[in-house]
Amino acid sequence: MKPFIENGQLVIPGNRQGDADQRMILHANTWPAAKELPKQISVSCLVGSTGERAGTYHLGITIGKIKTLIHPGYRGGGFRFEQIGTHMKFTENINMGYTPAPNKLHCIKVTAQHMKNSKVQLKAVVSSPNNKPFETSIELDQEDTGEFNQISLDRSGRSGGNVYFDDFRVQLNP
Repeated sequence: MKPFIENGQLVIPGNRQGDADQRMILHANTWPAAKELPKQISVSCLVGSTGERAGTYHLGITIGKIKTLIHPGYRGGGFRFEQIGTHMKFTENINMGYTPAPNKLHCIKVTAQHMKNSKVQLKAVVSSPNNKPFETSIELDQEDTGEFNQISLDRSGRSGGNVYFDDFRVQLNP
């Protein structure tokens, strides 16, 4: 299924057979005005989905090789970090304290930072309807995360609703 633009938003459609990853990828050998890949990167956007088969698929942002994802319409939110390609879960689904509502945009911000000990810290913040955002972080080995040379907006899992991305922003070494 090919993504498209509708009402100024990127749409990744979900009406297809079986499980699969769908990704809109931004690759970079270098970033604008940077001589080398950044040691810290922050990516944010508004994300949402339609209500068809809510809770059976997920959406999110990938930095390097780590996907930060939520399950819209899944009771409790179902947040996790996993590796692209292998789908290795670095966290099991975490209850977010609320269910991200389908047909509503939620702000998600992911920050990745290389630490001095060959580790990478990932921090995620997702807006909530009660104004108390869900926040979590994790430290991973740099070999698991890879370099910050690609970013993607993702829809993964079973067939179901479309996902929407809006107000996409990238900050290098914020």
